[in-house]
Amino acid sequence: MTANNFRTPMISSSEIFVFLHGFTQDGGVGGGGQIAKYIASLFHVPVEQPNLNQPSFNEFSVSNAIKVIDKLYDEKQKEKDTQNEQIKMNLIGASMGK
Repeated sequence: MTANNFRTPMISSSEIFVFLHGFTQDGGVGGGGQIAKYIASLFHVPVEQPNLNQPSFNEFSVSNAIKVIDKLYDEKQKEKDTQNEQIKMNLIGASMGK
């Protein structure tokens, strides 16, 4: 596909994009942060970058990372509840394990 054939898809205001960084990284730095910024500029959408190392890197678990994502979803859904819309969460990830 060439750049001339590329079309930006229609993105609903009820969609959110979440970039899941590598487990040993902060979501806003490194190559992952650059990927998230590129996606945001390409599709003209905000990209959330939650810190999955919760409560701390030493206490990291997949279960805790899922809780962080669930909490973000709930927060974003509450923002949309006034419009009676169900949000769609699009997950993007990189370096999810080494």
